[in-house]
Amino acid sequence: MAFEEPVEFEKAVKRALRQELPPPDFAAKVLARAAALEAATRAPQSGKMIVLAVWRKPAVWAIAAGITLAALIPTGISEYRHRREHQAREASRQLLLALDITRLQLQKTKQRLQKVSKQNAL
Repeated sequence: MAFEEPVEFEKAVKRALRQELPPPDFAAKVLARAAALEAATRAPQSGKMIVLAVWRKPAVWAIAAGITLAALIPTGISEYRHRREHQAREASRQLLLALDITRLQLQKTKQRLQKVSKQNAL
């Protein structure tokens, strides 16, 4: 939804935030639904509450998420360190190779210079 002017935007916000009265039977519907939920959670013969399944409790989800994070974060850190060490070893290997190539090139250049200087000395 694109707005051409700030005034249009303000009007749209006012329309979206205006107070709406609930239907006349709203309270009755909420109370009926709460009573139905309570009746559904009671055992038919004993009148005792049935314990909700553990997975339906928000606190259990929060604890499970915390445990999962506690298990994943150290693993992620370890994997990150392993990758960085591998990258460092690879960079070191490449540096040593470059230095070796440079050393060989310098030796060849030195030999050529010595050869040329011997020819000029004669």
